[in-house]
Amino acid sequence: MPTTAVTNTDVDISWAVGVARSGTISGYLVYIKAANGYYKLEDTYCNGMADPVFTDRACSIPNSVLRAAPYSLTYGTTVEVIVGAVNEYGTSGNSSDSTAAATIETEPQQVTGLAEAAGTSTN
Repeated sequence: MPTTAVTNTDVDISWAVGVARSGTISGYLVYIKAANGYYKLEDTYCNGMADPVFTDRACSIPNSVLRAAPYSLTYGTTVEVIVGAVNEYGTSGNSSDSTAAATIETEPQQVTGLAEAAGTSTN
């Protein structure tokens, strides 16, 4: 089951090594749930078929990517992730959804009501 955590600019995704019931695991498929409720394969930032994502079983995806198409997640939305393992026989069933889920950080409010202090200059 994958876990997610938020940093200042990214959502970090990690998962445990899968159990190879037949054959050797050669990669992972990472899916992120979009705003429309469907899971989308994330193979740009979380390409689990290549290193370092494959060996580390971890990746980071910018919050800005998650807020844009095809994910279109809004501020305050929980980032839900599932992972499937791949071997020479095909793809496993997907993991359970992430339970330790990150939330897209809230958008900062615009600062208002500031006045220039005496003796300061904007030039």
